[in-house]
Amino acid sequence: MVISMNIKKIAVARAVIHHARNIGRFRTGLLHAESDWFIDFAKEWGVARNIPKPKTHATASERREQLHDVWEQVKARLERSGYAPDARGVADFAAWLHMKFTSGNPLSLASKILYFRFPGKVVPLDRRAEAGLKLVLEREGMKASAGERYEKHLSDFNSLFSGMRDELGAVTTVNWAKAMTKGLGVDDSLLAKPMFLRKVLDNCLMTEGGRRI
Repeated sequence: MVISMNIKKIAVARAVIHHARNIGRFRTGLLHAESDWFIDFAKEWGVARNIPKPKTHATASERREQLHDVWEQVKARLERSGYAPDARGVADFAAWLHMKFTSGNPLSLASKILYFRFPGKVVPLDRRAEAGLKLVLEREGMKASAGERYEKHLSDFNSLFSGMRDELGAVTTVNWAKAMTKGLGVDDSLLAKPMFLRKVLDNCLMTEGGRRI
């Protein structure tokens, strides 16, 4: 067992809560999400720092207004540009975000936004998940991919997920997981969907990597 059962159980619980608080809030797709969601997301997912404040001593109200405007521009861009749910799409989107809003390399921000649009294909880039993925690959004796940073992360994640899909599925079908989904108003059919299982693995990797960094 490459990842402990306890870590997997916690990852399942977090994935259910994540779905109820995020994806479940815009059932008709990311482009119908309101700016309140983006403001919460920017804070909770640690990406607000990628978007400099409008001024040094901006008030909370000014910051919210700024993030509202950013989200409206992001939605418009996503509607027009149709970034592909792959490493190239994430890189292209990151380049646009850098040009418009950020001073650094916003690969993490780009991947996390596109993850919400394509939860079954894009995986969020997080330094804890990166560290966890490296650790688990080493345990499995798997060789890491070559390429650019996100290209490697997505490729290695997909390879690991292919080998662990059945193992993860066995954890999500237990009664407590079904009860939790229903308690949060989520259909328990979610538990068997690839996009949910991928988030479970992502959560596992974040826990594994969090112990190392």
